[in-house]
Amino acid sequence: MAKRGWRGARVAGLAVMLSWFCTSGSSDAQTAPSPTTDTPAGYLVFPKIVVDTLGVCPDGSDCSRDGTCANAQPCEKTDTVIQLTNVAGYARSVHCSYVDGSEWRVRNGGLDLTPKQPAAWNASTGVDVRGTGAKKLPPLGPRFTGELKCVQSDPQDVAVPTRAHDLNGKATIIRVAGGPSGRVDASSYNAIGFRPKEVSPKEPPDIMLSSLKCQGGTNAGGACTRPGSSSDPACPGGTCGVTMCLGATANSRECATANYGGCATILILNHFFDQEVSQPFTTTRLTLVPCSEDLPLDPAVLPPSTVVQLLVFNEFEQRLSSSMRLNCYREVQLSDIDSPGAHRFSMFNYAVQGTLVGQTRMRPVLGPDTTTGHGVLAVAEEFHGSQSAAFNLNEQGSDELRNKGDFVRYVPSF
Repeated sequence: MAKRGWRGARVAGLAVMLSWFCTSGSSDAQTAPSPTTDTPAGYLVFPKIVVDTLGVCPDGSDCSRDGTCANAQPCEKTDTVIQLTNVAGYARSVHCSYVDGSEWRVRNGGLDLTPKQPAAWNASTGVDVRGTGAKKLPPLGPRFTGELKCVQSDPQDVAVPTRAHDLNGKATIIRVAGGPSGRVDASSYNAIGFRPKEVSPKEPPDIMLSSLKCQGGTNAGGACTRPGSSSDPACPGGTCGVTMCLGATANSRECATANYGGCATILILNHFFDQEVSQPFTTTRLTLVPCSEDLPLDPAVLPPSTVVQLLVFNEFEQRLSSSMRLNCYREVQLSDIDSPGAHRFSMFNYAVQGTLVGQTRMRPVLGPDTTTGHGVLAVAEEFHGSQSAAFNLNEQGSDELRNKGDFVRYVPSF
């Protein structure tokens, strides 16, 4: 397992050299609500959840039934340990949704947490905290790559969010290789959290009845009262669901008023440039997910595409640019963004840049769509040979300043 202290020592110079990039935002950007990774929140996003209980060989092929590979090569299996903590002195309920990035479908679940309770589970096996099966998170597998979204909800009706921020989260991706070495590698990152705009002074917190909206039908966007019901008289031809507004959009019926802070305008990644000419290889993989999503998902309909612009700076402050598209989920090695399959020609290759480290600033493009801010969330993993370290990105500004809010819609089902 790569140690953060070792990594931190190597990039200390980068942090000093490029510090002005992170502090050059406007005063508005510094005071606007933004996502958090180190304080409790009411809505959490884990952008990268990986499960592979079948295993994969070094050449990319599947492991055999007995868990071995050709030429006695180790078979590597992967799982993700998810940690969720209730920091409040009162019981809390949580509604969660796994979003499959490859099959574009959602699996819902929920759990109850006692006061000050930490909970942890393997994504591959799921969890049943109460032991009754009434509220639980489903097992994933044998293979899964996607994200997890969890929102603090009403204990009496897990479908409805509450005006509170009592959740902390962390994900640890664990890779275990078989064979004589028995190598184990683990990398962790913090969940990205959003706080409600208004926190209830009551205990238990007030529920967000304003978040209940008709989804589809002739009254789409109108208020309703029966979450999960397709027979709500307020929603003819549609379903009463939950709409979480991450920021506000003035001309939007559903999200004219924000009930959570908005997504960041710019994501900042400090990284090593990819090095693939000598052992151990040093590479960085970036995982991107959209702030806005419709849940449950329709596999036949992809969400609106978002163009992400990238500005790449090296240690000499030289700048290159590129762009990529994001639909529902994207995991990519940096060198594959602009030069797929030909990494030595990529602007993310250290031989092209002439420096060891750099900084990439990512900005989603709003485009003509007026219903969403096209915000983006991300985490990154560095690989130094067979060792890895995951980490969160820095954030700057808020889409709220551009009057563009994001949303998450879902119809609860278990």
